[in-house]
Amino acid sequence: MIRLVCLFCLLAGSAAAETAEAKGGILRWLDKLSGDTEDLVLGAGEAVERGQLTIKLDECRYPANDPASDAFAHLTIMDNR
Repeated sequence: MIRLVCLFCLLAGSAAAETAEAKGGILRWLDKLSGDTEDLVLGAGEAVERGQLTIKLDECRYPANDPASDAFAHLTIMDNR
């Protein structure tokens, strides 16, 4: 089993911003073979299987002073083959 850990950080600016923890997030899934997209609604700690992958949302954060701004998430993606 191959295990990949990804960190997406989309906060703008060079200074560290105050962040707040979200209870979950929406991830957009793209199946590159079929071209289909799907929005995955996950709570923190939840996982979903798509094809041969398991995608788990470990943590999601957003800028505390601007909740509508860019957020970032820590995902664990596992290949189930």
